[in-house]
Amino acid sequence: MRWPSFHGIWFTLGLLLGFVLGWLARPWQAWLQERLRAWRQRRQQASGPSVEELRRAWARVVLPRWQSLHIAATLAPLDAFALPPQVTPLPPLLAPEDDPTIPQAYALWPFLPDAPTLDAAYRAPGLALTEALQGGASLLLIGPYGSGKTVALAWLALRLLYQDQPELTEQNLQWPWWLHADQIGQHALPDDPLTLVFDLLLEGIDRRHADALRSLWREAAQQGTALLLVDGLDEVPPGRRPKVLAFLERMAQVYPRVRMVVAAAPDAWGPLTRLNLQPVAMRAWDAEQAQAFTQRWLAWWEQEGWSDIPPERQPQPEVLAAWLLRDQGSRPVLPMEWVLRNWQLTAGDGVGQDWRALLEGWMRRLVPPEAWEPEVWYRIARRQAFPWTDTNPELQGGDPWQEEPSLRAQALPDALAHPVVRTRFLHPLAQVWWLAQGLPPQDTRWAQDPWWHLQTWLLGFVGQQGRGEPAAQRLLQDVLQPLYPRFWEAGWAVALAPKAPWAREVLQALAQRMQQMGLPVGQRVRAALALLQARPPRLAALFRTLLQHPERSVRVAAILALGLLNDPDAAASALQRVLLQHPSPWERRAALLALARQDTRAAIEAVAEWLLQENDAARREAAEALALAPKWGHQALQEAAGYEDAMVRRAAIYGLARIRAEWARALLQRLAQDDPEWLVRNLAGSVLEALDRPSALTPRPPRPLHREPWLLEAAARLGLSVAAGPPAWQALAHILQEGTPDEQRQALRRVIFLPHERWVPLVASLLRHEDPRVAEDALTTLWFLYWAGTRFPLTL
Repeated sequence: MRWPSFHGIWFTLGLLLGFVLGWLARPWQAWLQERLRAWRQRRQQASGPSVEELRRAWARVVLPRWQSLHIAATLAPLDAFALPPQVTPLPPLLAPEDDPTIPQAYALWPFLPDAPTLDAAYRAPGLALTEALQGGASLLLIGPYGSGKTVALAWLALRLLYQDQPELTEQNLQWPWWLHADQIGQHALPDDPLTLVFDLLLEGIDRRHADALRSLWREAAQQGTALLLVDGLDEVPPGRRPKVLAFLERMAQVYPRVRMVVAAAPDAWGPLTRLNLQPVAMRAWDAEQAQAFTQRWLAWWEQEGWSDIPPERQPQPEVLAAWLLRDQGSRPVLPMEWVLRNWQLTAGDGVGQDWRALLEGWMRRLVPPEAWEPEVWYRIARRQAFPWTDTNPELQGGDPWQEEPSLRAQALPDALAHPVVRTRFLHPLAQVWWLAQGLPPQDTRWAQDPWWHLQTWLLGFVGQQGRGEPAAQRLLQDVLQPLYPRFWEAGWAVALAPKAPWAREVLQALAQRMQQMGLPVGQRVRAALALLQARPPRLAALFRTLLQHPERSVRVAAILALGLLNDPDAAASALQRVLLQHPSPWERRAALLALARQDTRAAIEAVAEWLLQENDAARREAAEALALAPKWGHQALQEAAGYEDAMVRRAAIYGLARIRAEWARALLQRLAQDDPEWLVRNLAGSVLEALDRPSALTPRPPRPLHREPWLLEAAARLGLSVAAGPPAWQALAHILQEGTPDEQRQALRRVIFLPHERWVPLVASLLRHEDPRVAEDALTTLWFLYWAGTRFPLTL
């Protein structure tokens, strides 16, 4: 190879010439850069607006709406108050040995989306909503009214719009399509579901940006960078839901890469699991979250709400916070209830703490007395809630909107109206409150079938007026064993009206249902939670009596209920006696959790004694329970981490794994590095690795049934052939009948996503399985089949 010739003199001259030319060109540099920038802008304009320009143009239209999707929208935008939403997924089918961060007590009760306070009270493992999306699944967000579903979807839409959450940007989710189910239900279903999305979300945007967004969004739908957020499915009456469900099914068929998050009440979502939407339950706020919201709320009031009050006359935020939090104790609360209680205290106009007083106070605070129009708002609420009665001959020709044209021109005030669907109330509980105010005693059409959860609240509100007995009696006569879905609606209604004429009978039925032979723990816990919400006299005595019941599931439910009483004097001694009576593992786990929730010194000492037991499982359960008690339990865990017995130090690691605080992680790191015993170092290192990995709780899309590894293994063992379609379903049916308990649990979980009536008898036969985990999973599966609209026989 021949190198090019190099002459030093010519190289030096060329270098000097370059410096001279560069120096001479300096005055022209800014001119050239400006011309280059203008050329680039012309090219960009010729090819259309940039993505960032489109995002800003769209944000100017939707941000005011989405920031108003919360109950305190008249005070401040949603971002001023909202906490990151937390959810509870379906329990993973893992043994505690498989993942040291999953507590052993997690299998004590099943998935209960209609009773979110239980998971919050005992701090069942959960996820942030952004974490729940990391597995790539679409989600079915389930929770009762007031649990924060609308705020959760609006918060998620804002995070996607701002692109300020790493968990979302890592998944390349860029465009949030927030829709209300009522918007979908009012339009015809097009062949291309994106045209409806365009029509609803691009209203108010100039044509140039709208055309560019249509093209960009169609690309996003094909590439999987859009997230469809559908709110308000539980606000749409049963007669209108099929159109919304058809739209979602069409979207899943035409654009399978578009992910969805659909919010609904436990009884109002239809067969969405058929679309592989993974169910997650909204969590109630525990004491820590309630305190975090109160601090944020009072900080805003100190800066904005009381700004026109002289400093010496302003309320003291510390005093208000202490008052609120002392009254709340460790009782989990629904987010909406806690917001209204905070508002009532800071505004100083409270008239009570029940739902009726909170809602009335909120509405009177928003609407001036001169604009208060009860008759108009009652009629609007009735038309929204019960449109299926439009086909009732009894109503035809007698509609007040037909008789009084002046009512058509009147609408809800801005403070009560939904920011997107202007004809709706901001919250369905405001709507049902107005229904209860104007409902004539002789009008019982509101209690007609099909029953839905909004009617349950209405029964509670009319029960406060001494009415509703026929409807309550009909619900109590529910004979659909073992679910009794209508019966539970009466149970939740009595919590709103514990002094109604029919309340005593409902409470007695709940106590009986809690003791009924042959029911899984999940049904008994539902009865206990309804009783706890209603708080009848001598409730603690009832639960203490049930500790002697011959059936174990009754005793477990009573133990969990005693832990939720928030009355250490009534609960602690009874729970300590349970631990002294050589209980079964299930009762021991429940009693340790219930005692730790009391967070008194005596209760924590009773739990900590189990750290010294020779039983490894009992030591682990005690340590995990201590994590529930921030005052005394965390201190006990710190002491246990330095105890001389290596087995005690090892057990403490399981408790530290449940505490998401810097001091707990630092202690785990010290044990992993410096502990003299390898079994302690090894477990601490494993826990730290598990905490850094994506959570095992994260929902993931299911595989095609015929490719599930567990099904192929079980089928090979049973001598079955597996192929796509009917052969795989037949294999699934055989596994439900003849598989091992672990295989049956896997099969039950998969049946959730294949709703069909033929599964009902097979699943029901497992309700009395000798393995309680299989029985509870069977109950959960039956609920999902029922909520999906599957036809059930009257008795299983």
